[in-house]
Amino acid sequence: MSDEPIKNKLLKPAEEAFLKLFKVMDYRRTKTRPQILGQENMEIINSLTCRQERTILFISAGEEETELGIHPHDLAKSLNCSIQSVSTTLEILVNKNLILRTPNPHDRRSCCLQLTPLGHQICRAIQNGLRTVSLDLLEGLTHEDRDAFIRIVDHFHRHMGLED
Repeated sequence: MSDEPIKNKLLKPAEEAFLKLFKVMDYRRTKTRPQILGQENMEIINSLTCRQERTILFISAGEEETELGIHPHDLAKSLNCSIQSVSTTLEILVNKNLILRTPNPHDRRSCCLQLTPLGHQICRAIQNGLRTVSLDLLEGLTHEDRDAFIRIVDHFHRHMGLED
């Protein structure tokens, strides 16, 4: 006797839950931005893809660790994508005046990435938006449910090999 019907019965609710989670993430990106982030620089913020947002957040975190900024290879590793893909993303963000490529003083063949003043402003808006939406989404959950949510997402992250 095959376990296939049992697996399908167990898998369907999980697939539906993932689809709902993806819908929540899309909603956060498209519907809540104007209310959360205000109208200042809204055109730039609305034009950012998820990868571009993550790039800005990663560069900002890297600036806190080192004055030089971060290297594109570290960014590619963090985003789990190729250096070519990162280069395309970086070019777009440079053209939007959100990041700077500066020569690496330790290796003239490479560059370091830093946020521009506008990039810092946009980064703060993204961080504030994430914080506001996160608080809103977690409202009504018990402490135990919040801990379980974080534990489950961490499990997905590790299982997919996405640890930093």
